[in-house]
Amino acid sequence: MHLTKGFFYICLIFLSSLCVRQTHAEEVVNELYFTADLTDIYGTGLGFFDPNEDILNLMGLDWVGATVVEDESERRFEEDPFNPGIFTTTMMIRGQEGDSTKWKCKAEPEARFYNWGWEISPDYWYTIQEDGHLAEIEFKPHIFPIQPAIAEAVVVLFQVDMTRATNYYTQEKIDPATVEWVGLKGQNSVLGAWAGDWLPSDTLATPKTLHVLRDHGINGDKIACDSIFSAFVEFPAGNEGGPGLFKYGAYYPGALEANGGVSPLDNEMHGTDHWINIKVGGQTEVLNRFGVLEGITQVAKKTDALPKDIRLENYPNPFNPLTTIEYNLPQHAKVVLSVYTVTGRKMVELVDGSQDRGKHAVALDASDWPTGVYIVQLNADDVRLNKKIILVK
Repeated sequence: MHLTKGFFYICLIFLSSLCVRQTHAEEVVNELYFTADLTDIYGTGLGFFDPNEDILNLMGLDWVGATVVEDESERRFEEDPFNPGIFTTTMMIRGQEGDSTKWKCKAEPEARFYNWGWEISPDYWYTIQEDGHLAEIEFKPHIFPIQPAIAEAVVVLFQVDMTRATNYYTQEKIDPATVEWVGLKGQNSVLGAWAGDWLPSDTLATPKTLHVLRDHGINGDKIACDSIFSAFVEFPAGNEGGPGLFKYGAYYPGALEANGGVSPLDNEMHGTDHWINIKVGGQTEVLNRFGVLEGITQVAKKTDALPKDIRLENYPNPFNPLTTIEYNLPQHAKVVLSVYTVTGRKMVELVDGSQDRGKHAVALDASDWPTGVYIVQLNADDVRLNKKIILVK
């Protein structure tokens, strides 16, 4: 029996339509109810979020992994009439269950806020749940109204752990024993205002555009040769202060050859940065892990609400090669956090011990793992949760 070409094309179109319908059938809709707590900065005049002058918008949710179902006007938060300083909005998103999307807030007008109104912290991630899922998300946006200049000098100890550092350009692990120094550059004028070329010559510029951190046991370095590089940095009276972004760059043999020699020391991470809030009476130390946002000792005190139930998420997902695994504990629990292959082989055990209630985050470095699907398993007392993560290289 011979099929005509026309019949063949009809069958092909029919099968394609089935695939399209199947794809659409796999999409789900989630409703996200956001509550933003601005009470710490709520007020009038310079240095406050003034509801008569300022607005707060929810940005993203359609940047990756999802589309927004609601009208764009829903992005604007509205103040709770019974709770001054509390702002809410609801968004509907569509996507594939298990995929992740990201978002953050932006305040306006830009001229009244640091960082052009954008949250100073990294993007938030949300993992799409089953169809019809309602998620209640309570948070304190990391937005900062413009403040007067700092009235007195502030000295901050910057520290970065190079134990598991990876060069962003080459994706090769950096041996801490070969690192001669680590550079520090950032948004604040004292940190160079992002000027310079990410070269050793930046350390000699006037004013300096790249500070040097060493592991020699001096200038704030607490223990020599422990792979934590440190340096004191002084922000003088009259400095603009406030929140600002910053990051590090590792100098070691061969580092200057990366990226064709163009900004070769900008080798920590791209697209996101660490941040700090410079203020009198504020943070005096920061401790970062090179290339990882998890584990930062921030200026702002932790204000996230304690969880009401156990949740397990990671971001980004898919990832390469770093991802952050987050989970919430409603009470003190014995926790074991491990990662397995889909065939059940344990790749790594990240946590094994007792932990207090609250939110916890652990960095996963899969540099040595092959591309594929893995399972994160969280055991907290008698509760077990599994989360699929995807490594793409």
